[in-house]
Amino acid sequence: MNKRVLIGLFLWICVAIAWASVAKEYPFKGSRRCKACHARKDTGNQYGKWKEGPHSKAYETLGQEEAKKAAAKVGIEDPQQSDSCLKCHTTTYEVEAKWLRGLTLQEGVSCESCHGPGGHYWRTEIMKNPEEARAKGLRLPADEDFCITCHNDGCPCYQPLDLAEGMKTIKHWGSLKRKPKE
Repeated sequence: MNKRVLIGLFLWICVAIAWASVAKEYPFKGSRRCKACHARKDTGNQYGKWKEGPHSKAYETLGQEEAKKAAAKVGIEDPQQSDSCLKCHTTTYEVEAKWLRGLTLQEGVSCESCHGPGGHYWRTEIMKNPEEARAKGLRLPADEDFCITCHNDGCPCYQPLDLAEGMKTIKHWGSLKRKPKE
């Protein structure tokens, strides 16, 4: 294994442990809650940009012929049923059903995959105060260390991550006051 794979694997384990502890304390709300405020054009239409982007389609891509062929090469019969694939292509991987509040595999990599379970920060009065939202679990990730927890060569379809280009592909912060690093 090369150094990047080991780092990616280590980071994925750390994220999995963190998710396990966070999910117990912070229930997920699902992207429909985010949509209520983040689908407005005057504030950037973050929901719409996510919906059109690659993360919302992450689970769906596992059902495509290319994914099935790549999975078969590493002994995976159905990528949409494989833990190895679901851990990065869905938000719900390894989260107990009682914390999901209707969030499904089909949402792919939804808002809460990157921004953390919204159970305590999703309300408008909290989101208006960025410090309070972060104190209640909101994350604003924008670095390669976070992204390579999934975007690493552990996937048979892996393509090297160009963080600057990737951020352009998923850019959805619109007119928000705090923008991730580019």
